[in-house]
Amino acid sequence: MMKRTGWMGLLEGGLLAVLLLLLQGCAAAPRIAADNVAQKNPVEQVAGLEKAVVAARDKDIDVLAPTRFSQAQKLLEEARSDLAKEADLGDILLKVSSSRAHLQLAEESAEISRTALGGVIQARDLARKAGAETLGKPYAEVEERFIDLTRAIEKDKLGWAKKKEPEVARQYDALELQAITERALGAARGMLNHARSLGADKKVPVTYAAAVQTFEEGEDYIARNRYRTQEIELRSDQSLFHSRRLLMVLEESERLKKMSPEALALWGEGMLIRFSATLDAPDRRDEAFGDQEKAILAEITDLRQSRKELEAGLVARQAEVESSNVRIAQLEGRTLEERTEIERLAAERRFVERFDKVQGYFEPGEAEVYKQGNRLIVRLKGMTFPVGKSYIQPAKYALLTKLQRTMRLFSDSNILIEGHTDSTGAASSNLKLSQQRADSVRQYLLANAAVPETHVVAVGYGSQKPLASNETAEGRSLNRRIDVVFTPR
Repeated sequence: MMKRTGWMGLLEGGLLAVLLLLLQGCAAAPRIAADNVAQKNPVEQVAGLEKAVVAARDKDIDVLAPTRFSQAQKLLEEARSDLAKEADLGDILLKVSSSRAHLQLAEESAEISRTALGGVIQARDLARKAGAETLGKPYAEVEERFIDLTRAIEKDKLGWAKKKEPEVARQYDALELQAITERALGAARGMLNHARSLGADKKVPVTYAAAVQTFEEGEDYIARNRYRTQEIELRSDQSLFHSRRLLMVLEESERLKKMSPEALALWGEGMLIRFSATLDAPDRRDEAFGDQEKAILAEITDLRQSRKELEAGLVARQAEVESSNVRIAQLEGRTLEERTEIERLAAERRFVERFDKVQGYFEPGEAEVYKQGNRLIVRLKGMTFPVGKSYIQPAKYALLTKLQRTMRLFSDSNILIEGHTDSTGAASSNLKLSQQRADSVRQYLLANAAVPETHVVAVGYGSQKPLASNETAEGRSLNRRIDVVFTPR
């Protein structure tokens, strides 16, 4: 509580007139109206002044009229201190009134600054919105130059302030660009610097160059398109990806450097076999890494295609349901013969649609696709084997992957895989070899074909069903073949 004697003494001693004289004679403060200050509550007056100062700061008056605002702030702090010390009421209210008068003048000066310095104020707002305040010293230096302009306006040096305004506006513009770039590429820049400190530019130069190029392309794009936020985010993600990749490649290269050649080979083999196992593909560790990779990629391509076909199948089945409903409506009131004919025509149309699709799967040199009654036959012209052998070469995986797609499309059929040879050699040996080749194809197809094993049969015919004369090399080549026959169940 304030000492009541201080307040009452002021009233009783007639010091109010002295206070007014002091207010009017104070050279440092603006002229203040002669309020009946003795009747005001000093606590409320200081609290109200604090709110007024905060509101002025929210309107940037502290930078648009820094000198006047600083004087108002100083008087507020003195009044707050006097209040805490229970000082004389007159001193407190005098400082509150003087502070408010300085705030009023500061607002008037700020309005002049807003009008005269509109360009630089807009550049400053854009820079702050971009996060330029986080840049530290560079921002503080430009901010001080801006305050020099507003101080000059307070001193009626408008011409000097207008002359300097464009330069400060350019500096804020540069800060805005710097802030946008740092926000988008700062993390990637840090990773690149760290990688460089670890010697990445010499240890993994190709990966390092790729990461630097992506970063520089991002910088260049932002410099030309600073407000295209979506594309900037994409460039940011790309630069982060390549920077993280750089650190990972650097770490792995250091680790692999310590491994023996055999350990490196086994490490690579281990990855390939894990991929194959995940795909339920055959163990091909006895093949070259490149061939293993091709086989794995073929499996993945096939799985992707399978997923697309399954999705398309769901749509097709829904269409079939709707078509069935239409057919049911059409069949009402018809004879058995008419209903049978309608169903036969619908089944034939579905077969033709799938037949056309399968024909598009294969290149001319890979297979012939044709109909034989209600059956579909795929003659694998490109399916060849080493002389006297039955194992499938990696170069043929892509062809068999296309055949797997056909199997899924005709999953409602029984599938017969026929192995054929020419007549060279003993008939018994040819029969055995043709069966082994048909079995190899069946095993490969069932690996990822999503067709029950009971629906797929392999039969070797040896040289019993030639297509051409075995007297010529061309004829024997035609007779050595794999035929796949799809028969509706």
